[in-house]
Amino acid sequence: MALQNKFIVLNKEDDYDKGVFDRCKVNDHGHLLQEEVFKLATYISPPIDSLEWDTWWSKIVVNIPEVNSTFIRLKVYTSNKAFHQHLYEGSYTIEERLSLLDQIMDPIEINCDRGLLNRLKGRYLWFVLQFKSNHQHLAVVEDIKIEFPVDSFIRYFPAIYAKNLDEQDFFFRFISIFQDIYMEIETAIDDKFLDYDPYTATSKELGKLVELINFQEVGSIEELRLRKLLASFDEIIKLKGTRLGIEKLTCAFLDRQCQVIESYK
Repeated sequence: MALQNKFIVLNKEDDYDKGVFDRCKVNDHGHLLQEEVFKLATYISPPIDSLEWDTWWSKIVVNIPEVNSTFIRLKVYTSNKAFHQHLYEGSYTIEERLSLLDQIMDPIEINCDRGLLNRLKGRYLWFVLQFKSNHQHLAVVEDIKIEFPVDSFIRYFPAIYAKNLDEQDFFFRFISIFQDIYMEIETAIDDKFLDYDPYTATSKELGKLVELINFQEVGSIEELRLRKLLASFDEIIKLKGTRLGIEKLTCAFLDRQCQVIESYK
């Protein structure tokens, strides 16, 4: 239902430039790394420009592989003005910078790896990500994705509600309460289906797929070939026991073309 046609992804070293780093850094692979065990890492983003005045922002997703063993806190701010360059310059402590942001703008606070932002409006967006591992290893953020604009539920209402949108601010925020609930459920469903797609499932979920369809002798297959094998399972199972089925299964296992040759005496 939601039309997420724009997004910004931070997944390269340059993407984090001009932000503020405290007890974290970016490596050559574009991953944001915690630097000290059990110490809270903080990253303050530079202004992210949607290029459109009064943008209603949609969603932020932080991709952390071991999310269940990582503490995460997100604060997200928006404004129609890009300002406060001194936030990124000078000798301010990280606490002073965070306090300055809180004084200027009202954030949405999220205590997990993803959250809906459709109560935030403004051309520019800032986020503060704080994270640390709960174990004796360093947490890693592989990428951060920000989606916009939100597909407002107002457009599904009678035309009278879509007129004079500047005067519908209260109604928009009221509807967004219910929209938050619906979109959170919708996102959870969409994400769960990704776990059952051989090409998008995580390595952990891939193992569950193997168990689910009861494939044998796949432990030695490298991951990409295993994904191809699982993706073609439906076609192979229909040909089970036939020469063509054996050829397709052998081809998937060996990742090369093969042919079953029958000979008779």
